Amino acid sequence: MFLSYKYFIQQVKNWLHNHGRNKKSKDVIKYVRRWNIRQVVGVLHQKEVEALCRDHSNAVPGEKQYLKSYQKVLKRYTEDLSDDQQAKYQETANEWTDRSPPLEVQQR
Repeated sequence: MFLSYKYFIQQVKNWLHNHGRNKKSKDVIKYVRRWNIRQVVGVLHQKEVEALCRDHSNAVPGEKQYLKSYQKVLKRYTEDLSDDQQAKYQETANEWTDRSPPLEVQQR
């Protein structure tokens, strides 16, 4: 009986080894940030956007109301730019996506 028990355990181990979870190979993750015009404007015009957001939300940065209105203010600020400025910032966004942003922006 002792030998049959060992044999049974060995069979179970073999079955689990053959039918256990397979480790699927993971795709290589590329950490690339895709910049858009709003993000570029938010970086380059940070002070102006913050001032407008404070006026709009009547709150200081970090508060819930401020965070809630930040994207709306940034969108409106970006849409109010002239077409030439928007084209320039879109080119900057494409450049930052293709290469990398300047060191001052990277260090934030």
